[in-house]
Amino acid sequence: MPTKKSDAELPIESVVQFSPCSNGEYMPSPPTGRARRAEALWREIVEVQHKRLGVSRRVFARSAAGIAASLFAINQAACGDSGGSGGGTGGSSGGSSSGGTRGDGSSGAGSTTGGGSTGPVDSSGSYEVGESTTGDPACAEELLYDPDEFVFDVQTHTQTPFREGWGGADPPEVALDYIKQIFVDGGTTVACITGIPAARNPAEGNLRAIEQLKEILEMVGGDRLRLHCNIDMNLPGEVDYMQSCSEMFPVNAWKVYPYNQPWLANESQGGPFIEKARQLGIKVIAAHRGITSTNFDYYHAGSPRDLVEAASQNPDVTFLTYHSGWENGNDENHPYDPDAAPQNVRGIDRMIRAILEFGIPPNTGNVYAELGSTWFNLLVDPAQAAHALGKLLLYVGEDRIIYGTDSVFNGGPEGQIAALRTFQIPERMREMYGYPEITTEIRRKILGLNAAPIYGVDPMKVLCKFDLDDIEQLKMAYRDDPRSVQMPHPHKYLGPRNRREFFAFRRAEQRDHERT
Repeated sequence: MPTKKSDAELPIESVVQFSPCSNGEYMPSPPTGRARRAEALWREIVEVQHKRLGVSRRVFARSAAGIAASLFAINQAACGDSGGSGGGTGGSSGGSSSGGTRGDGSSGAGSTTGGGSTGPVDSSGSYEVGESTTGDPACAEELLYDPDEFVFDVQTHTQTPFREGWGGADPPEVALDYIKQIFVDGGTTVACITGIPAARNPAEGNLRAIEQLKEILEMVGGDRLRLHCNIDMNLPGEVDYMQSCSEMFPVNAWKVYPYNQPWLANESQGGPFIEKARQLGIKVIAAHRGITSTNFDYYHAGSPRDLVEAASQNPDVTFLTYHSGWENGNDENHPYDPDAAPQNVRGIDRMIRAILEFGIPPNTGNVYAELGSTWFNLLVDPAQAAHALGKLLLYVGEDRIIYGTDSVFNGGPEGQIAALRTFQIPERMREMYGYPEITTEIRRKILGLNAAPIYGVDPMKVLCKFDLDDIEQLKMAYRDDPRSVQMPHPHKYLGPRNRREFFAFRRAEQRDHERT
């Protein structure tokens, strides 16, 4: 709809976050100079294109062309800059489909021959989004969206934890807010839902509410939800709790965290838990590894090493390494160094070191690398993103990387999907470090096909198209019978963006833990 000068507009924000918020498990990093430049360039594009296309700034910002503009701006800000504070926004795209990259697929960022940096020879990935795409909505839609692609998000949350079934203490908008953000706006086909780590969620009431959410989804959109049951093996009676939950609810996998003290998945601590999972026939274990808590220091719990060791000891059990060992604030802009001393192996490299140490073969082993919060944070820095994906593809394998977002704790997932669909490791980096090219087939595997067999999902099964009309029908059902369905929240949830919001989030999380 054309804009009017008298129309009041809400503040615009990019679907792709230039300065990513936190999921509540770590202190968000302050905006970098590169991020500020990218956002400034994006706003310039918004100002030009919304007028040319005759739509409001807000409409353009949320459109496919607006998302393409975000990715183009990230490319430009990364061009010729190996750090987060200096340099300019880069020059013209020069006809490159990547926008701001040279014909050889590199940007010169961090080059020892170009800008005088002593960093890696090539430190920039690129999004295959040309400048012209930012002004062509149809082209951007075709590039960024594929309505027929199977997308399986293995890490999602509701904005507040469920405690009871409908009619309990939860606000009435939680369920439909989740449905709208993940399946309607986000374009996800199937999702796993789990609780939050401070409390043992889902507890039984939480599981009951999620089971009802699953029934709502099945009514309007088919079989779209899988359930993680959170387990804290530092609590007494958890093995019995596993038994009761598996008998009452359709549990698909167990989710474990370090919680408030270290917990190892290998035989020293994880033996009884893994054996119970085996007895119950639910042999999928999703473990938080990485994003070390700021409240306590645990080297082993932050590292995936114990999880990979457990996988080598239990080849019949599937282990999903949530976050892949990534740590906020750790620089991934480098290849894996096999000669690095153990104390210098950080972030994703810890998973690579463990994979090699315990002899887990790429593509055929029982260890998977999950991207929740990891990709969300790295996608705004193409250099780190290229090395992170390159290392995982090289050592874990294209068949053992699974897509997760941590949404809705960091907003909707559509920006993350669009970024993954267009990201490419530059040719020069592939030649130098042995990273593979990210093909369409590899993207499809990561976005959904790798996770499908883990959770018993048939990606060939055609699911009903799920859109806002379905949400409207559920709203009408709520008006007729408020007990039948939840109402959607009008605003999306975003995690803490700064130090003050982070500590407020943790205080609220602790209060929830005390109530449960």
